[in-house]
Amino acid sequence: FMDTCTCRDGYLACVDCKFINNWAGGDGGAVCIHSMAVTLTSLINCLIVGNSAGGRGSALYDRSESGSSWLMNCTLSGNWAKSEAPCGDYEDAPISLVNCILWHNQGKIICPASVNMSYCAVEYGQTGSRDPCFVSPGYWDADGLWVDGDYHLRPTSPCINAGDPEFSSEPADPTIPGGTYIVEPEKYIVRSSDRDLDGQPRIVKNTVDMGAYEFVAAPEWTQYDVIDLGTLGGQESMAYAINNYGQIVGWAFHEDGNRRATLFDRTGTGNNVDLGTLGGRHSEAWSINIHGQAVGKAWIGAL
Repeated sequence: FMDTCTCRDGYLACVDCKFINNWAGGDGGAVCIHSMAVTLTSLINCLIVGNSAGGRGSALYDRSESGSSWLMNCTLSGNWAKSEAPCGDYEDAPISLVNCILWHNQGKIICPASVNMSYCAVEYGQTGSRDPCFVSPGYWDADGLWVDGDYHLRPTSPCINAGDPEFSSEPADPTIPGGTYIVEPEKYIVRSSDRDLDGQPRIVKNTVDMGAYEFVAAPEWTQYDVIDLGTLGGQESMAYAINNYGQIVGWAFHEDGNRRATLFDRTGTGNNVDLGTLGGRHSEAWSINIHGQAVGKAWIGAL
């Protein structure tokens, strides 16, 4: 599930990654950072769902002595942590979330307690709960097994065009140049991407969406006129093929009740051509090429 995940010199960058149905007996079901050194972590366009922890931080646990974690356009759902104990006083390793969705999680899904959020959809958040309207969210079944879902947004989702209006869409290149990131930290921090988890453009309209997937509306249907091509005097007809010149073939019932291969008048004025048979009662035209040559089948003799 890892598209791009790079770790070097205390810096972890995960771009377009899926953390699904992972388990930890202790802390950190999906991602666990435990270091005595300064660390930096970037999670961009990540789907973190169905993870569990016997301790705390079922989605993310950061116990570095000094550093920070950055989550941009991530979806966290269906994660649960068994422990309800406080995360502890790890104020030197704050976590920032921007344009993220946190929905239907249980327990301490993120540790430490110093979490800064902006433009996020959070269940039971300060602004109230607004269902993000996933296409089909995953769930834990009666046997405690994770059933995966679809976390794209429905057209009615309040998370569409609800992200940071100042969002800067930048290609996320997790290639870390040589040297020590502590000296020039800005060189090493991946903060956003110009694509979503599907590889689609991150901003479809004027404002970025929340979550790992940008909503892309279905293409609008082009309205065409429907033309009755008629028959050869009977009650029914069927058009099978059309070539680049608009010649249409199929079959139509003749007034005598027999089915005949037909070259239809595309204007619908009824000037259809009976292509005949091989002596039998019925025939059909199945295809026509650019030269107007038609193929199909025809009855012979008295059949």
